[in-house]
Amino acid sequence: YTCANFKNCFPPPYDHKIWHNGNANIEAIRCLNNIDWDRLFTNTNVNKQFEIFNNCLTNVLNNCIPTMT
Repeated sequence: YTCANFKNCFPPPYDHKIWHNGNANIEAIRCLNNIDWDRLFTNTNVNKQFEIFNNCLTNVLNNCIPTMT
């Protein structure tokens, strides 16, 4: 005879971000082509370059693509 005590642990809830790509402002996203990436990346290591690129991309996409949570 055995007795098993299983404790159900559920992960904490988190917000989902749903992107409505079909309603994106494509012209505004194209402003990424106007960024002087060489100047931004000069004298920076790869980690800083990634941080700069990620921040730029995220900011533009957050402002140009409608979302809902």
